[in-house]
Parts: sequence; structure tokens; C-alpha cells
Amino acid sequence: MKAKIFSILASAAMLTGVASCDSYEPTLNGTKEGKLNTASIAVEVSNAEKIINDAAATLKGARSRAVVDLSGYIVTVVDANGQPVKKWTYSQMPELPTFTEGSYTVKVASGEEPVTAAWDAPWFRGEQSFTIKADEVTDVDVVKCTLANIRVTVKFTDDLVKASAGDLKAVVRSEDAQSLTYTPSETRSGYFAAVDGLVTLSVAFSGTVYGTEEKFTKAVTDVDAGQHRIITFGLKNNPNQPPVPSGQIDPTEGINVRTDVTDEDLTVDVPFEEDVLDPSGRPGQEGSDPSNPDNPEQPTPPVAGDAVKFDSSLGDLSKVYDIDEFIADGSVADLKVTVPAGIARMMVKIDSQVLPAEELGSLGLMPEFDLVNPVNPDNPDMGTKLTEMGFPIGDDVKGKTYVEFDITGFIPLLKELGAGYSNFVITVTDNDGNTNATTLKFNKK
Repeated sequence: MKAKIFSILASAAMLTGVASCDSYEPTLNGTKEGKLNTASIAVEVSNAEKIINDAAATLKGARSRAVVDLSGYIVTVVDANGQPVKKWTYSQMPELPTFTEGSYTVKVASGEEPVTAAWDAPWFRGEQSFTIKADEVTDVDVVKCTLANIRVTVKFTDDLVKASAGDLKAVVRSEDAQSLTYTPSETRSGYFAAVDGLVTLSVAFSGTVYGTEEKFTKAVTDVDAGQHRIITFGLKNNPNQPPVPSGQIDPTEGINVRTDVTDEDLTVDVPFEEDVLDPSGRPGQEGSDPSNPDNPEQPTPPVAGDAVKFDSSLGDLSKVYDIDEFIADGSVADLKVTVPAGIARMMVKIDSQVLPAEELGSLGLMPEFDLVNPVNPDNPDMGTKLTEMGFPIGDDVKGKTYVEFDITGFIPLLKELGAGYSNFVITVTDNDGNTNATTLKFNKK
């Protein structure tokens, strides 16, 4: 089944909007001022998906893909002297703010700069320079944000916990006296501000191991923004060694406890691996019958990664495709969805700088809707509109094992609407409860 995302009716409506956009002409002659096209400010956040899902896994026990919400990110424009001249949240940027000609830098951050140590509180930051010219509209290159504070994870091995009296703890402290206390039951990561001059974190371990009180401090040196320091405490190879004379004890090591510190650089992209959920606890998937190990009458259920599969002529679905290059290459933007157990829910989310909620509303659409059940009390006619625009809905989607979308014809319209990103997020849940999601991502510079 093949469905085009927008019909000629929607295209005509959007082209009407394009005509009004194309009629814009700067009226700044002689003012020595120019305008910034904020729609061109596209933000890429390195490793945000990995960091967010690592945090979620400590609460839910499994990692699955999450979407980075940029709406609350803080956008600040500073002049050549570093003085702030404009400040907004990402979702509330004006379209064409005016600036005096000159050199500027746009700084994007996931929130206000942290001043204390905190649990699961990553802070992302990035910047990009641009130049305003008189009577011109200026675009900005992609702003790449990276982790700007220091992530610290502390682990206690199982054998160490078993050998202890249940009183293990490690206090991680920065040079500016900010600290967090880790215990074996604390699985969250802590985040420390990367303040000027901070190069060392101290880790004070204490606890009773094999009846011996252990207390020592370990220095973690050369720390910097964007690092993930993983500190692991475990038993030494010979936990029953005789006591060491007090004058020979290394103050940075325990008698029975060893310390390992590893470093992960989160300023560069780290591959994200999604956990595959065990489906055996779901009804009808309780596992094999011990009296019939081969269980030939019950086929092996698919794992979550196989239950909902996506394929596309684009190839790499993690890539952001440049709209101009896409059109010049004659590429195809389709999405083939294979669901052996049948579709129970298919959510479509349109996240676009050039098609905000108001524009979608004028077409009878909402930014997010379910093709299986498109009825919405805020938009009772949306099902009819979706059908008119070529969307399959209701029984044309429910229970189907294969659906194909093709939005190739829609991409030229995005180009005409101007600079900005447009993401089409498809989230599919099958009849066994497995969920998978992917995004078709495009950007017009």
C-alpha cells in the first residue's frame, strides 16, 4: 500500500503561503542594518540520544530511542566584544530580527549554565559565527552542540558488594567543593560543572570489606568538559592477603579494593545501541514449554528490532538530507514499513520550522496524529482531511503487515517554503506491543 503524504490540495495551499514569503523585500536601505534568518539556525546535539537514553535506562531497565526536544534551548546572540544583544528560547525566536552590520556569534545551550553538581543533568552547548551585512538577510550554518559539563558514573562490582558490610559509598568532589555521594544502589550519573581551572576530581571511598574498614581517596586528573569518567570499585585479586603494616598503605588504594577509571569522550559521536526488550513476559510469549523444548506449534516470536522494520531508498535514515542536494540528485524519499504481527498504531509527527502548527492547522492537520485512529476532539474533521490528502487511515492501516510512504513530491514544496529543518517522525506499534520509530530528516540552508 502506497500513500503520498500530501495531495494537490495541500500543495496548493502551501504554495499560496510561498508566494507571500517570496514577496518579502528588505526595506533597510541606508540604515547599516541587516536581518538574521533564524529559520536557518539548525541545531545538532552530539550524543544527546545516548545520554538521554542512558538516564532513562536507570529508571526503566532498558534503552530505547528518544527525541531531543529543542524547544526550551536558549539561543543567545553576542557581538564581536562578547556582549549579549539578543536572547530567546529556540521555539520563540522571531523570524527576521534586525542587527547592526558586523560580526556576531549565536550561542545555543540546553539551559542556563549549571553552577552545582546534579544527578542526570547534562548540559549541552554550541556556537556558530555569522556576519550581518547592510540590507541583506543572513543565514547561519548548523550549530553543533556538545556536552559542556563533566559526567561521572561510579560502579561497585557484585563481588565487592557481597564482601562488604553494606556500607559502601564514594563521594565525588570537585575543586569548587561541589559533591555527590554514590552507593551501590545509585545507578544514575552525576554531572559536574566544568568551571575554569578545574582539572581534578577527588573520589573518597569508604566501607567495610571482609571485616576491614577501607577508607582512601583517589584523584581523577585532567578532567574537562564533555568527558564521561567511569569509576569502578572492585575486589583485588587476593582479598585474603594479610594486613599491610600501616606505614606501607598507599593512601590512594584500599587493602582489598581496587579502583579503575576509564574515559569516554562525549564531544564526538558515540554509536547508540538500542536494547532489545525480552518479549517473554507478554501474553502468548511466555517462552518455551520445558516438556516440549522444540515447541514446533509456536513459532519463535520476533525480537523488538525485527517486529517493526523500516527501509528506504534514501539508505541511511539517521542522516539529515540537504533539500537542494536531494532534488539535484533526483533522490526518492520513501519509507517501507514491515510489521509481521500487524499494525496496532502508527503515529505521524511533523516537526518543521517551515510548517508550524498554525500552517498545518490551515490544512486541516495537526502536528501529530495516529493513522489507525485519527479521530481527535480538537479536530473532528481531520480524518476526512487525511483521506483527501492521500493518507491511509483506519482499516487501511490497522492490522496491515506492510505500508509504504512516499513523500518525494513534497520535498520541492519544502524548498519553496524557505530555510529550516523538516522532520517526519513515524512511530509504529505492532499487535504484540513492540514499538519502533524512525525519522525522515530534511534541511534547507
